Amino acid sequence: MGLVVSMGLSLLFLSLCLQSVWLMKGKLEVYQETLLLQEEAAAFVHYLERELDGATAVQIGTGRILFSRGADQFDYRFQGERIIRTKNSLGYVTVCFYVKEFVLTRAPQGLGLFLVLERNHVSVEINTALESSVDTS
Repeated sequence: MGLVVSMGLSLLFLSLCLQSVWLMKGKLEVYQETLLLQEEAAAFVHYLERELDGATAVQIGTGRILFSRGADQFDYRFQGERIIRTKNSLGYVTVCFYVKEFVLTRAPQGLGLFLVLERNHVSVEINTALESSVDTS
């Protein structure tokens, strides 16, 4: 009888350990996805701020921003689940992946950015002012 109780308790303990490991694995995967999305968002914001520095003739549309810097014209637009950038209407490069929402607005100090990235049911939301010397008039 004692052996049966001992084995039952051992199985119960083993199942609790396995469940705990499974939950920890799920939390680790969510953490990794969150970190990936935060890195993607930070890199995009930094890239956009650098290109907007000194920009003129800024035009904001739905999921889109067009601007000039020197003799070059830039176009960032939300397409599918990514943001693509074209320069002087030649080709394109993807500058941000996993995009669910991309909204730019005029703010008192320049431009406001609202960005939502989502991957594997994990999402990251960025709401920030872009720090650059943009002529928004």
